[in-house]
Amino acid sequence: MYIMMTLFACFPLIIGILGLFILERSRISISLFLFLINIILWQLSVAVLYAHKIFDIYTIEFLFRLFRWGSIFLAPNLMYICYLLFTELSPNFNKSWLRFIVSRYTVILLSAWGLVVFLIGMSPYGVNKLVMMNGIDGSNFLFPIGGKGSGFYFSMLIIMFICLFFCFLLSAKIEDKQMKSYTRQFLVATTLGYTIGFLNVFPQSKLLGSSLAVIVFATSIFITIIRIHQKKIKSMNDEIKKHQEFLRTTIDMNPSLIYAINEKKRIYTCK
Repeated sequence: MYIMMTLFACFPLIIGILGLFILERSRISISLFLFLINIILWQLSVAVLYAHKIFDIYTIEFLFRLFRWGSIFLAPNLMYICYLLFTELSPNFNKSWLRFIVSRYTVILLSAWGLVVFLIGMSPYGVNKLVMMNGIDGSNFLFPIGGKGSGFYFSMLIIMFICLFFCFLLSAKIEDKQMKSYTRQFLVATTLGYTIGFLNVFPQSKLLGSSLAVIVFATSIFITIIRIHQKKIKSMNDEIKKHQEFLRTTIDMNPSLIYAINEKKRIYTCK
């Protein structure tokens, strides 16, 4: 079970690398790549709880605490992605009161709080102990019992849902209908995937929700990357078409204004 759940983590990595090449390492592609890296870490934090036959309990506990970085920093990562999308796609973004919520300062604040939560999680206050529980088909797993500071970790999970709510509100400000549709589809898929993954806080889920959530996350981001790329190509083609029409109109009106150079570098007028 540990190996299978670890293999699930490879899927977002492949999608992230493809995204960097397709979108040419833009700010959005890099932020989406980091989002997928956080999803991978989240999946690994769950997978390692099935590795009691491979690692000792102390190694598993350390890796679990370390990999929880992914689930903690999904919220600031999502906020940054939406900030980039809205500033580029919504001309009226700066006129909306939501700009005070979806902003660089919010991203910095959430990142700082996430770092505090992560450091608490690395201490005994974050996780008290790991308890063995029965899984599916005899695949037992370790389930974390929260310490006195576990509420800080749950605060980041709740903040993620709050971020999604405000991002949905702000998506209405996007004027381009296609990009508005793409953005909302991404937010819906993210909400669905995160809700499925959230079920891992309950031992009855057998920690299987994260694997399905990884597939939902990675697929939705891949579709978003492809559609943004298609939109970019369409814009470039439209721009080329405008130049061609302008050139054709100019030639029709006054061909002497257009010059051509042959292979011998001689200049000719288009008469």
